[in-house]
Amino acid sequence: MKSGVNVFRLYENFKDYSDGVRILFLLHRSKEGGGNNEHSKVRKIITTNTDEFLDALSELEELKNESKLPLRIYSTVNPRNMEKAIRKFKQMQLDSDYQDDNSRYGFYFDVKNRLISALMRPSSKADSNFLIDLDDCCERSLKTICNKLEKKTEILMTYQTKNGYHVITKPFDYTKLDDDRIQVNPDGLLLLDY
Repeated sequence: MKSGVNVFRLYENFKDYSDGVRILFLLHRSKEGGGNNEHSKVRKIITTNTDEFLDALSELEELKNESKLPLRIYSTVNPRNMEKAIRKFKQMQLDSDYQDDNSRYGFYFDVKNRLISALMRPSSKADSNFLIDLDDCCERSLKTICNKLEKKTEILMTYQTKNGYHVITKPFDYTKLDDDRIQVNPDGLLLLDY
């Protein structure tokens, strides 16, 4: 039952980022021994609403807990726009028709991953929230950084990660930030569990 309790705790933490089309990932990062081997393969699940998000989160949490590897669960910070992704998918499909047979057939043998690729394109996001990754950041530094950010934008959420903090904000002109500790990802992945 511990897994079920953890899933509901995770869901409560990230429920504002569970609706709409999203992709959840279970992966073994190369920094933690993953790579291009069988053990680092990614499990990807597309969800379209909060109920599906919770089901996918439960499935990935169970797989994570059964594994002896240090796996992480991620989700898109921004929901995805299916119409834009479908348009990109069709373009990728048409492009594959002009490749050699192996490449063309490879597209169709790997359709789900190609759709996920189209969904993950920055042009397919349905919202524009930023994710700021603050590795090796203490709580005092976090407060200083958040004070700087609040002068430029609205902070939507802050949460602790394995190596620091993530801050989710509304979009802003981050090119004028004068702090090297602030790494802005305009379409990042939420770290749900590690």
